[in-house]
Amino acid sequence: QRGQNVGKVLLQVAPMLQLRGRLRGGEAIAHLERAPAGSPLLVELDSVAISEDADLASYCAARPLLVLLCAGEIRGTGAFLLLDAALVAVGERGASFHWPEGCNGLATGRRLRVPSAAARNTAVEAVG
Repeated sequence: QRGQNVGKVLLQVAPMLQLRGRLRGGEAIAHLERAPAGSPLLVELDSVAISEDADLASYCAARPLLVLLCAGEIRGTGAFLLLDAALVAVGERGASFHWPEGCNGLATGRRLRVPSAAARNTAVEAVG
């Protein structure tokens, strides 16, 4: 299909990493740093709760190409920092995003919106 814009973007990424279970921000970074620096990163968030810390916020700001696949329940301010930093985040049907208590927005606030109070803690069709 040479010479035609077919509307596809191809990214060559480091091997996919998985974050699962309850993690502190520093533990999440330790897992993510297994990928080569500067390469696009594909991460599966699978039923994960990640707490926030300043190092995780800095890590997210420095990682230019982050692609997330989300499954199960996604919880914790740290998980939402990763979602906010991601170039693309895809949630499988049935994935649910549980906004942290008292969270009125994220550190960067670039792309994610906090849903209405009635919609928090329910399955989200699209976040953008």
